Amino acid sequence: MNTAALKKYIRFLLVLLALVLKDVNTPLSGQPHIEELSYNLNTIYKTPSNNINGRSLVEFGFGGGICLKGGSIGFEFTLIRPNNWGGNINYKSNIFKSEDIPSDWAEGGRTFYPKNYNNLVSLNLVREFSTSQNRTRFGIEGGLSWVMFSQAQLELNPGYDSNPDPDVNWLYKIGTHYKYDKSHYRSSTIGAAFRIKVEFLLSRHTGFELALFTNLNSFRSTAGLELHFIFGRLK
Repeated sequence: MNTAALKKYIRFLLVLLALVLKDVNTPLSGQPHIEELSYNLNTIYKTPSNNINGRSLVEFGFGGGICLKGGSIGFEFTLIRPNNWGGNINYKSNIFKSEDIPSDWAEGGRTFYPKNYNNLVSLNLVREFSTSQNRTRFGIEGGLSWVMFSQAQLELNPGYDSNPDPDVNWLYKIGTHYKYDKSHYRSSTIGAAFRIKVEFLLSRHTGFELALFTNLNSFRSTAGLELHFIFGRLK
């Protein structure tokens, strides 16, 4: 990302923060570039309730995405009150190829490379904004997450035989087939989650959600883009 694009992105995030902390109609004095962006967002997004019946919205979603490293799968449950504030429980698993894989890993018939798993369970505060067309919706989420990192551990198999006796029965071959034994070391910590999303509503009960997300933690911070199918009471 070049410097100009990075500056625009930072300015955009500042406006999003302002929308959460204060009414979007409140002028942001002293910073013309933010005032301009705030005015444009205020033209596009309106603050009335996301639904016409004054009921809370209940949304389920699942899907996958791409990350800075590897990919992700996940699901979520979101509850939005008529005032456009709500909460969200989000589960995500970032799966990626392990580092420092030996060059002779595949000896013995290994087909798949070892994987690391970054499992994230987040409890978020949600703020949503409807559009004038009522078929798209914008939202931001932020909160704390429980991070469970599972890292692949490889060790030489002491019973590995590179030239097994073809007459030996299959029970013996189970213990000597692979050159490396694989296990996973698991650890956990607390992280911070942030997410910006746009929902495209196909009907009152179904739609799609496109989101940029990041999770900051001491083990494996990650960021990416994901697409979810959503269903429930969306309007």
